[in-house]
Amino acid sequence: MKKPIEIIIKTKPSEIRMGSPYSFCELEFIGTELDLPTSDWQNKFTWSLDNKWLVLIRFDLIDNNPGFKFYIIDTINDSLQVSKRILGLVNTIRIDKNTILYNKFLLNRDKSTREKLCCNTNEVYLIQNN
Repeated sequence: MKKPIEIIIKTKPSEIRMGSPYSFCELEFIGTELDLPTSDWQNKFTWSLDNKWLVLIRFDLIDNNPGFKFYIIDTINDSLQVSKRILGLVNTIRIDKNTILYNKFLLNRDKSTREKLCCNTNEVYLIQNN
């Protein structure tokens, strides 16, 4: 099934910080009239099974503290929701109906060791009805 919005990665994904497994890139969007930024996107996104929802992740780094916002596009109404800033960095993401299920990393220095950084958590974000 053809996606209602085409996403073009404009720049090669680059590490957000030297040695980081998290990458950012610039994106171009074709098939929407929404005024979306082009930069600071994580190189991960997800579609709902029916292609109604497209969820993008945009980095929101403040004072070297990792964070992000979900940009949630309703492709039927060509409308946009932007989440509040969420602490951490997204590892995996998927949609189940109107729920975004994601795994994120957020450093906990008290639980981390030299050999292993902690912590990954599974979280949910509910898409608001328009």
